[in-house]
Amino acid sequence: GASEVAAFFRSEIGQRMLSSAEVRREWNFNLLVPEYNDMILQGIADCVFSEGDGWILLDYKTDAHATESEMRLKYAEQLDWYARAISSLTGKPVREKWIWALSAGEAYQI
Repeated sequence: GASEVAAFFRSEIGQRMLSSAEVRREWNFNLLVPEYNDMILQGIADCVFSEGDGWILLDYKTDAHATESEMRLKYAEQLDWYARAISSLTGKPVREKWIWALSAGEAYQI
């Protein structure tokens, strides 16, 4: 609800996103992965914003009652793939990867 949204915008990561010159939401991508028999990875990055010479990747998760370590274990690989896709598409590195845990109102760097 509104209080969760307000908590995000008050957070450090929310403030960083608000001060970014370029914010992309729900960024659809396809990534060719040659080392996996030319598999095509498709995804949607919830939020990516520019900071300095790179990107900050931010994914929103609704896992109720999941701990920070559970969230890291569950989503680290997904965010690694998303970062690879965004870097490949833009030629700019993804400098940081974050999860915003909606139920906890907390940001976790991955």
